[in-house]
Amino acid sequence: MISPAIDHDQKIYRFVNFCDLYNLCKKNEIRFTKLHKLDDKNEGLGKVLRSFELSPAFPTNLKYLKNVEDPITRHTTYVSCWTTDPDNIAMWMLYSPDESGMRITTTVSKLYAAMGTYKRDYLNTTDPIEGFHPGQIDVFGMDYQDLRKVKTEIERNVTAAHAAMRKAIKGKSGTDACRAWYKTMREHLNDFVLENDALKYKDKNYFHEQEVRGQIKFETINEAADEDGPNNPYGYLLDCDFEDFDDVIWFTVDEDFIEEICIDPRCVDYKKVIFEEIIDLKEKWKWVNSDAFGEVLTPSSV
Repeated sequence: MISPAIDHDQKIYRFVNFCDLYNLCKKNEIRFTKLHKLDDKNEGLGKVLRSFELSPAFPTNLKYLKNVEDPITRHTTYVSCWTTDPDNIAMWMLYSPDESGMRITTTVSKLYAAMGTYKRDYLNTTDPIEGFHPGQIDVFGMDYQDLRKVKTEIERNVTAAHAAMRKAIKGKSGTDACRAWYKTMREHLNDFVLENDALKYKDKNYFHEQEVRGQIKFETINEAADEDGPNNPYGYLLDCDFEDFDDVIWFTVDEDFIEEICIDPRCVDYKKVIFEEIIDLKEKWKWVNSDAFGEVLTPSSV
């Protein structure tokens, strides 16, 4: 689903190298990267913390939480990262270190449509992953939090929940104990730190990215293989070595997926000419400029 908080027509921007741009322009393909391969080693941590937050109600989740890196999510989730800020100098500096990078523009709805096409046509791909299929697809804005403080708050809440449960059932048995436990648990479940869609959380140190993310997660086809039940569908997956999950996957996009292309404003002229000749920038796509590195005061304005 597309997050209701995001305008479907909102323009989003991605900083890419020339090879990725060429692939998009000539092959109509866009790259989605496995969560495990992203630079931020805390990717997916929100889901781990959310599962820990649920652990008093679903203690079987603790088996899954023994691996704090959450290999299941990190190896079966693929993302494409975009931003809402087209002239972010930090992004140009990060993703165009040679001053020859590109910025492409599309919309939330076009990104979502490409993901939907991939999911629909997945079984017809050349090498589908045996036993898995694309699950829910989503496009959403990242929620930046101080994950260290979130972790501390969740740990405090979970400890308090366990203490309250022990106190509630002390001296009780049978139906009375069950009712007391359930009432206490309801109170804990009504006071969560994180929301269910926990993969949207990212550490506050990445706030400059202003990221909008396209995301698709692979799920097991054989639900019977999830031996530990609906509260912990990880018994089967924890034994998976994830070798069949490539580091990147490619999504086919429509001809009009790219709305604008911008070359790094610092790029030297002779490189710009070469880029234009190779991919016919001015013939097919709108070519725009960025003022990210522009001077506020120029001789003509003083």
